[in-house]
Amino acid sequence: MAHASPQLRQRITDLLMSRSCQTIDFRMGADRVMGAHYAALALSLNGHGTGRLREEVGLTQGGLASYIIEHNIIRVPFENFGVGASSFDAYDRMGIVHECTHAIFDFVRRQPTINALDDEMLAYIAGAAFNLNEGRPFNNASDPLWSAADRVASCLATRPGEQAAPPDAVNELRQAILHTAEYGHLRRNPLLRWRNDGVML
Repeated sequence: MAHASPQLRQRITDLLMSRSCQTIDFRMGADRVMGAHYAALALSLNGHGTGRLREEVGLTQGGLASYIIEHNIIRVPFENFGVGASSFDAYDRMGIVHECTHAIFDFVRRQPTINALDDEMLAYIAGAAFNLNEGRPFNNASDPLWSAADRVASCLATRPGEQAAPPDAVNELRQAILHTAEYGHLRRNPLLRWRNDGVML
């Protein structure tokens, strides 16, 4: 894997500390995603020692950002990932927020494990909320995952801290994930759980 530059770390930090990230605030069941969690991740990303959140440039599935839970790494496929004003760049920035949302639950360790399907749903809603807060620069109605997550994020826009709704859109997102080839492992085992091993400040 390539060594990431300080500029990449700063870009991710700026994104996590942006108003668009800091105003994300919603619940799904007993789990909550809010701005303070992203601020804590930014602190971890700029901390020292083992166990902190780290950034890395390297091979990723589908050329998108990814979170490697066992190593606390946000990986992007190339150094300038998400830089630019195009819809594709906006999608990539949304992807970073999505992956950092996975890191939140590893960080807070409210429970030793998290249901993998719920984890994906929370990450998609958070990414869509970020995109909405940015002015919806990515907008692709033909993408069932984004469309369902955007519906939920739009409902939450005036209801900070509330449960993800409406129920039909939440279920639509669940079904969209289960019927996406990338998530075949969740379709085969919707009770799969990831182990939260912790992210340090």
